[in-house]
Amino acid sequence: MKYIIRINKCFYVYLYQQDTMKKLLKGSPADRGTLTYIKNRYNHRNAGTNVMGCFHHAENLVSFATKASIISMVCNILGVDKLLNLPKMSQQRLHQLSHDVVDRIWSGPTRATISEILDVFPDGHNWDSDWCICGEGM
Repeated sequence: MKYIIRINKCFYVYLYQQDTMKKLLKGSPADRGTLTYIKNRYNHRNAGTNVMGCFHHAENLVSFATKASIISMVCNILGVDKLLNLPKMSQQRLHQLSHDVVDRIWSGPTRATISEILDVFPDGHNWDSDWCICGEGM
């Protein structure tokens, strides 16, 4: 049973990675900011849309691009143009900076989106009477 769960988990990770690469690995290598540009510019050429043959390379590319985007965002928040110019920060400032990054990246679902999801369950239940979906009434 343990092996079946592991195989299923690996299969879902593979499918997610395959979908990610098909969706994001488009465009010309000259288009700055695209995953194709990052792939070619930073020598991740072994990654491709056929994830079955290059799973680890594709995973490394996505991880590299994610980390680079976060570092770029931190530099933007701090108004710094080079990593060498980053100021020394206290633990509290670093904690606040991490919250700023997450707030910029993560956009929670809107009330309309949640309402659409709840409409999938047409059981006549008034969901709004049980919860505050948007968090405004809490």
